[in-house]
Amino acid sequence: MLNLVKKNRFNLCILGGFILLSLLIYSQTLDSFFLSDDFDRIYNIQDKGIFGVWTTAPEIFFRPIISVTLFIDYSLWKLNPLGYHLTNVIFHSICSFLVYIVTISLLERTWRYQKNIKLIAVIASCIFLVLHSHVEAVAWISARADLVFTGFCLAAFWVYLRYKRYSKLSDLIISYLLFLCGTFSKESALIFPGFIFAYELYDVFNSLNKQRSLFTFLKTVFLPIFYSTAWLIYFPLRYLGLGKFLGGYGGDVHLNYSWFAIFQGFYSSLRVIIPPLTFSTPLLWRILFILFLSSLIWFLHHTYKQGEATQETGKLTLFLLSCWGISILPFINIGVSTADTQSERFLYLSSAFFSILLTLFLEYILTKRQFVLILLVTCFSMLSINQIYLSSQTWRTASQISQQTITSIKPLKENQGMFVINLPDNYKGAYIFRNGFYQALLLFCPFVDLDWIIVSSFHTLLNPEDEVEVTGITSHEYRATMQNPDTYFVKIPELLEKNIENNGFEMTSLDYENYRSYTLKIIDTVRLHRIFYYTNQKLKRVLT
Repeated sequence: MLNLVKKNRFNLCILGGFILLSLLIYSQTLDSFFLSDDFDRIYNIQDKGIFGVWTTAPEIFFRPIISVTLFIDYSLWKLNPLGYHLTNVIFHSICSFLVYIVTISLLERTWRYQKNIKLIAVIASCIFLVLHSHVEAVAWISARADLVFTGFCLAAFWVYLRYKRYSKLSDLIISYLLFLCGTFSKESALIFPGFIFAYELYDVFNSLNKQRSLFTFLKTVFLPIFYSTAWLIYFPLRYLGLGKFLGGYGGDVHLNYSWFAIFQGFYSSLRVIIPPLTFSTPLLWRILFILFLSSLIWFLHHTYKQGEATQETGKLTLFLLSCWGISILPFINIGVSTADTQSERFLYLSSAFFSILLTLFLEYILTKRQFVLILLVTCFSMLSINQIYLSSQTWRTASQISQQTITSIKPLKENQGMFVINLPDNYKGAYIFRNGFYQALLLFCPFVDLDWIIVSSFHTLLNPEDEVEVTGITSHEYRATMQNPDTYFVKIPELLEKNIENNGFEMTSLDYENYRSYTLKIIDTVRLHRIFYYTNQKLKRVLT
């Protein structure tokens, strides 16, 4: 054991350094309060135990391993958010370390990088560690699935590379099991056989043996098919748990393969390296994506034109580019917000391959200029850490809004039920009460005995002090208006299309131009004396 530690002393120092650096970078969010889905997940763990979430109907996702991690956190920390955030940060550190060892394993088979393998691996993993597009995945407890499944996929791929090098059957079995754990962490891991197929093709074209037969190419599909057999384990278990095969956000989203949606998914994936631009337009992001593709084409052309010495770089670049493209397929129809941090967690796995790709690009351009390379990466890291600081401030403020809103309910001592006219959906993209409000009351206001709770609308916030004005029109009708002209109600048109009279209210007179106001009519008179609205970080009773 001692010899093993000595042998891996440098790697252990790298891992320890990543943990300390991650704790430092994300220190602002370590004690942040729970947000949105967090309340629902933790309440169900408290109520149902180790597999309380993501395992049984009516859940739409199947993620039992994430349920186990939340159960461990709850057992240790109860309702203290610090422990949950520490777990997220540690998972992020482990993923960064896995990027390091995967990079080494990829470069060991290329003679061009033998002298600089560890330097390139450290740079690639450090870029991954400090990417600003990771804030949602790390700072939001409910985004843990992206951290965990990425860790399993990177670990599975690293062990697969060991199998390719040493031909040990045990490595192949371990890799397969790690991949299976990834699928039980998040369904996006199902694309893992695509990485194996891409590497098998890369291995064929990078082989010293120029004689390539039909048998050689048939071998490239054997291992991808072997890994794909994990689907035969995953989908039956998923169906037993959830009673459905697809689930997720539904067929309208996952099966919508329009060219516009696909192109939008691709260009929004540039958020992996470009920070959110609040007032940007889709045209700007399309131009940036075209420039990105043009740079890649130039780079590949240049590496192949220079001869065999640099063609290794070109082939490895094509492999990494393929993995980057494969990793964004699960959310290609959903896309990532280009104006704020919403949905950037979907980029977490793809950013691992992107970090290695970016490092190879910089190393190629700055060959024999290692000082300039390190200086450039240092400047990039400082800028990215500054963006992490700004985004983390947003998430911290959102958590304060969440906590203060719940605190404002405690003196009310309500019973039977609450009719809430409005709640904040998000603060500059950081989710607040998009989900989980009722569970938040059950967790933190147990003395509030509620048989029912209805929320009629949600809205954005740009300042913590943003106010909403609710004025009475008649004894049954109220007008809700956002006071900040840059904020608006979300999903109101969808609500108007539904038959919501069964909930005891009607929505009319929506401001379709700015979505800043609408009229609410209470039909169920039982609820007239239990009406509340959100404004300036607290819930207030509507005086009738």
